[in-house]
Amino acid sequence: MFQVDLSALREHPGQPLHLTMTGILESLRHPDEGEEEPLVPDPVRVDLQVTYLGGVYWLEGTVDGEAVLRCGRCLGKFRHPFRAALVEKYRQGTAKDADEETLPDGERLVLDERLREAVLLALPMRPLCREDCRGLCPKCGKLLNEGPCACPGEDIDPRLAKLAAVLKNAEKGV
Repeated sequence: MFQVDLSALREHPGQPLHLTMTGILESLRHPDEGEEEPLVPDPVRVDLQVTYLGGVYWLEGTVDGEAVLRCGRCLGKFRHPFRAALVEKYRQGTAKDADEETLPDGERLVLDERLREAVLLALPMRPLCREDCRGLCPKCGKLLNEGPCACPGEDIDPRLAKLAAVLKNAEKGV
């Protein structure tokens, strides 16, 4: 669990507190159904600067780690490094601005859910194991990164067959 003790900050307003924490984000599970492996299996590093000023706690920092993702083209697993930004604003009691969060009672702020959100937002929507990934053959399912498959030539969409004939004739100079 990633926690920040806020009690010392109120005694020194305006003076930032620098924290570095390392640990496992327990709440991060793979979004694919049936995946048992955690999305981020290794410990992450959290670097934070927390400042108390004018009744507001300002948190700024980064979360660094590696996620295990599935390629959107070939479905292979690969490791993807990430760096997620964390910028939060908390107030004890009632929030005055829309961008403020209220702190629960107590002297500790638990950051696990905020870290989880930051990491998920930092990951690509459609991950690729590499930019030139060729994916899978739609007919036989062979991984095309390993070479061409033995499937016969490409099927032409019947709606575009006339256009293919025109292009073929144009190439021949007819």
